[in-house]
Amino acid sequence: MESLSGRTIRGFALAAAVATLVFHAQPAGAADTDGTFAVEGVGQTACREFVAAAKERSAKYYNYGGWIEGYLTAYNQVSDDTYDVTPFEGIDLLAALLRGFCTNNPDVPFFQAISSMVRELEPHRLKVRDEPVTTEAGGKQVMVYTTVLKRAQQALAEAGFYDGGIDGAYGPRTRDAFKAFQAAEGLEQTGLPDQVTLLRLLRAARQ
Repeated sequence: MESLSGRTIRGFALAAAVATLVFHAQPAGAADTDGTFAVEGVGQTACREFVAAAKERSAKYYNYGGWIEGYLTAYNQVSDDTYDVTPFEGIDLLAALLRGFCTNNPDVPFFQAISSMVRELEPHRLKVRDEPVTTEAGGKQVMVYTTVLKRAQQALAEAGFYDGGIDGAYGPRTRDAFKAFQAAEGLEQTGLPDQVTLLRLLRAARQ
């Protein structure tokens, strides 16, 4: 199945991970003195329209993808102490999170849905620029920020899967810890810090 970014995330694994997460609709922040602001493009539509576009994989669905990425870029630019509010979540994962929320809240405006999601993700943001680490196992590669890998190592250690250093370095012990966690969660045992694994490890367990 084609994805928003041209890459495919395994649907069953993604659905299982997303099912554990919840975010709540909240009013968006005020822009002018009256607390109002203009919403552009597909952000004006109701959640039900996003769900329908996602089901059909219509051209409008890809418009939503561009709108999401534009929103996130603007958020990173104007928010204090923020380099990347989605330090490992790619567009396909974010769209799946939004689809789950919008399915249950069809009348909520789409811009409000993404605003609420970002509010939930904001405490986990990357505050300063960070260098990515290329992790490789089984002929596959995943790039992840060093800080995110450190967070993952800490979470793996707290869960009893890892007893190495919290150094943001990817080696055999970190790989094996990821594999053990993935096995315990019923995920594909790649040993890599892929999005679904990080979602389960760094987000779902903390809900």
